[in-house]
Amino acid sequence: MMNNIEKLEELKEQIIDKKTKIDRAIGGRDEAMRNLETKFKITSIKEAKQLQNKLKKEAAIAEEAFNEAESNFRKKWGESL
Repeated sequence: MMNNIEKLEELKEQIIDKKTKIDRAIGGRDEAMRNLETKFKITSIKEAKQLQNKLKKEAAIAEEAFNEAESNFRKKWGESL
């Protein structure tokens, strides 16, 4: 059976471990925000989400255009391939 001092020591270790994980997560977030600001001039998560949505829409439009061009190409040249 653990005595109170042992329980406190265990709790202390758990707190230190959690604090280390939090510090690491904060560091990762800060690095990601620096990258967003450097590469895209974004300064908030809200701006990042807006850019993400814009880029997703652009990618969908580009994919649709590609698929249409590929389809037209295959219709025109498919027998020659």
